[in-house]
Amino acid sequence: MIKEKSCGAVSYIIKDNVYYFLIEKMKQGHFSLPKGHVEKNESEVETAIREIKEETNLEVIIDTSFRETISYSPYKDCIKDVIFFVGKITSNDIKCQESEVSNISFLSFDEAYKILTYKEDKNVLLKAYLYLLKNNKKKYIIIGCPGSGKSYFSKYLTKYTNIPLYHLDMLYWYDNYKPISDEMLLKKENEIMKNDRYIIDGHFQNTLENRIRNTEVVIFFSLPSKTCINGVKHRIKSKEIRDDIPTTCKEEEISDKFMYCMKHFKQKFYKDIRKWLKENNCNVLTINTKKMQNEIINYIK
Repeated sequence: MIKEKSCGAVSYIIKDNVYYFLIEKMKQGHFSLPKGHVEKNESEVETAIREIKEETNLEVIIDTSFRETISYSPYKDCIKDVIFFVGKITSNDIKCQESEVSNISFLSFDEAYKILTYKEDKNVLLKAYLYLLKNNKKKYIIIGCPGSGKSYFSKYLTKYTNIPLYHLDMLYWYDNYKPISDEMLLKKENEIMKNDRYIIDGHFQNTLENRIRNTEVVIFFSLPSKTCINGVKHRIKSKEIRDDIPTTCKEEEISDKFMYCMKHFKQKFYKDIRKWLKENNCNVLTINTKKMQNEIINYIK
């Protein structure tokens, strides 16, 4: 069995406190992270630095605390290991390696995750992004359609980051779903956001723009309506005890208004959400599937 080894890095720059990742379009047409074969007597880090320099002409500082390995068989009787680190780019004189790379882009996480060709590269990028956020960002908001799993996810996030968690349902509702005013909710949110560390769970579109404007990370649950509706139905059927909403608020059935909100959430709210995310400097992690949510939970655990 032949064994091969390559090394590279999830390479990034920071602009206005937002991470942008280096993505290469290769001559063969696929989109990839920079990497290459280990040469004689090179360390893994030396290979990663050299390959990034050769392919992009950029200098990079490697963080070895993050190290992920992809293993696959490129051809019969061969196993190849690809080791990825995280690397902060420290120069800006970009030049594509003419023999291999046709174009270089710096993209937000959501853009980079979408454009990468191979699932293995997507997984490495996701883990690197979570690593960077966990080590450098302390202000999170979790938004999206009811029933998408925001509260469930937020409890894992607070457990493994030790960042205080605030559920907006606990602040907004009282006495069997009687609401406070939007003005009062906004005041409570602003008090929370005076802290240097927080996780705020809940959508509440009327005050969302203010939260986006004042946070560092937006975790956006963008799941299909059917998935969200089924999530609420399961929650009601299982009669689970919720600690993310006042005990006086009993969830026994889905009201027509609540059902309408879930069915039409995308049509009603996505345009403004995308607009606010674009206008404000914050790191965005969009979760499109339950599988992606579970992968993130498993990683942060």
